[in-house]
Amino acid sequence: MKRLAIVLIGLSPILVGLVQSYLRINVTFFRSDISYLLVEFLVFAIWFIVGRYYNKLAGSKAHTVLLLNTPAFLVFVLLLIQEAVLGGIWTNTIGRLTQLFYAPMLFWLIGFPTKIIREIMIASSMTASSMLTSMIIRYITSFICLLIASYLGCVFGDMRG
Repeated sequence: MKRLAIVLIGLSPILVGLVQSYLRINVTFFRSDISYLLVEFLVFAIWFIVGRYYNKLAGSKAHTVLLLNTPAFLVFVLLLIQEAVLGGIWTNTIGRLTQLFYAPMLFWLIGFPTKIIREIMIASSMTASSMLTSMIIRYITSFICLLIASYLGCVFGDMRG
């Protein structure tokens, strides 16, 4: 049951993405760069905290990281299928939820440099496939950051006893 809780917590970025999307539409502050930074920090902090406190419950660092990031990996695979294989995002609930999963992590720490690159690509008339590659790199980077945050949480939890 505790392991199932870790996996369900791994789905929390979907909820954060839904709330962020709603607030971005209805509250002016959430259209600012600082709000994206705060939300991104929140998601990585959740991963760190869950890694720290659930490490002993799952049995090992590797098991905690694996359980917590299983949903992130499955969403990542769905995004790759949608964007790389099918050439676009599904226009159904699954397509929307997969986009919302990584949305809280795609702007400031990871996305801001990509935003500059995107503007350069648009200005130089680069192709859509180049932009797709940019999104895939952002998803990969987000996934790696989730892995690192959960692992660091596990390590810090071990250090604190």
